[in-house]
Parts: sequence; structure tokens; C-alpha cells
Amino acid sequence: MKNKKFAIYISDGVTSSTINVWLSLYKKGLIKDLSVLKSSDFVSDTLKGYDCVILPGGSGSKICNKLDWVGRQALLNYINGGGRVLGVCAGAYALSCGYEWSMGVINYELVDKQHAHRGEKHMSFKVTEKGKKLLKIKDDLLPDIYYHNGPVWKKFVEEFQANENILMTFTEDIYTEGGTAGQAIGTPAVIHTAYGSGYVVAISPHFEKSPGYEYVIRKVLQFLTKTKN
Repeated sequence: MKNKKFAIYISDGVTSSTINVWLSLYKKGLIKDLSVLKSSDFVSDTLKGYDCVILPGGSGSKICNKLDWVGRQALLNYINGGGRVLGVCAGAYALSCGYEWSMGVINYELVDKQHAHRGEKHMSFKVTEKGKKLLKIKDDLLPDIYYHNGPVWKKFVEEFQANENILMTFTEDIYTEGGTAGQAIGTPAVIHTAYGSGYVVAISPHFEKSPGYEYVIRKVLQFLTKTKN
């Protein structure tokens, strides 16, 4: 990721613990050039100066509502024009379909919106053949990954064939009281898709909060910023 410029959204909707984790990744050298963006920085002239924008964990609705229509549209224009975005947990919610506040970049919505917050657990995730190839990960299974209320997705529009790749899937189930068992297993956990001339990766679990697996974030960012238009 030499000479690549990254920016991370840190404002309403992002928890202090999440901020500390990402700053720790920066200090450890996993991300060399990282700038902090407030919601007011989400304008075209600012965003175009970065190779990749990161939407981290917290609250997807609060992030999108804080960005407001202007900020969300600026981000969509950035991606459409060739920009790259990584959304993790709340950031992945923000990129999804199905909510009036979400940006609809990936053709996926939640399986069960009413029981979206499924709790927290250390879980195993399967790396698909496409995921191994694109992310250059040799392992078939990544165990003991921290999950905390990340999206469990289904296709939003079945007949819409987007230029997308499923890079990892859930191998275990998790559901909240009142929810339905069996909805998570086999569903996408990491999604890569094109949007206009740009690309995004949406990640449900927290590799950045899973000791020993932070390297997955580095590989995702390397892949995103090397993907050609």
C-alpha cells in the first residue's frame, strides 16, 4: 500500500473503542497514511484526494444520518468515479440496501431487520475460493473472529446481477432472542462489488478487533487499492 492515502470516518456513530483500534492499526504500520474525516469533510473535493475511505464500526444509521444526504451523495459520487470504500460492521450496514438511510452500494439487505442486533461472539468464517485468490489468503477457515451485531445479509433484488464476489461466509449461526435460528450459516460475511467505476468491500465481523487476524484488514485494503478500473 505504498504511496496510498487512506481516510477514516470518525464522528457521530463511531464508538471510542473502535477509534482506538483503528488508530492502533495505524501506529503498528498496517495502514501507513491515514487521515481522519469528519462528516463535514464528505465533499467531492476532499474525498477525491484519497485512494480509499473507511467506514468503521459503530452505528450504521447514525453514520448515515450524520453524513446526511449531501455527505452520502458525495461518497456515492466518489465511488462511482473510481473511489474505493471499506465498510466494517456499521460501515457495512451503511453500504447495504433496505433502509431509507442506507446507501445501496451492495445489492444486499438484512435477512431480519427486526432482529438485526444478534449479539457478540467469537466465530469462524470460511474463505471462499474467490476470497483466497483475491485477498491472497491460504486458509480455508478463519477461527475465533470477533463478531458484534454485524449484518447478516440476503440478496436485495434477486434478478439483479451485480459485478460482485463473496469473499467469506458465515460457518456458524447467531441470533437474538425472538429471532430465527439458522439464518446466518452459509450467508455472505465479506462482499466485494463494483459500483460505477469504483469498488467497495463490506465486512460483517471485526478482523481489526481479532488478535492475530488484523492482517486481513491489510490484505483487504491492499486488494481494494490495487483493483483497476
